[in-house]
Amino acid sequence: MSSKAPTVHAVELQLLEKSPQQGVHHEAASWITRGLAIEQGEIILNIYRKDSGPNPSELKRLTIAHRTEKLLAERSRFIADGRIYLQMDDEFERSDENTIQ
Repeated sequence: MSSKAPTVHAVELQLLEKSPQQGVHHEAASWITRGLAIEQGEIILNIYRKDSGPNPSELKRLTIAHRTEKLLAERSRFIADGRIYLQMDDEFERSDENTIQ
């Protein structure tokens, strides 16, 4: 019996339900789901490229170029935001260690 993989939105809801309602973990859960959506977009783009054949029309080539540009921009924002979230998470862990001591 094959079961479907959860959607990006379902994963986001699961992460948000398991994380605290505010702070770094809540924002990081949304950030992770953005990464999943980017990966999903890349897969869809690769399928579209493959289905377009070896000599796609000008319109299809423009569509591929536009989608590629959009994904690259989204990936750049995702990486920049990731640096912020990872740094915040490190600071959060350090403050927890200081509280415990």
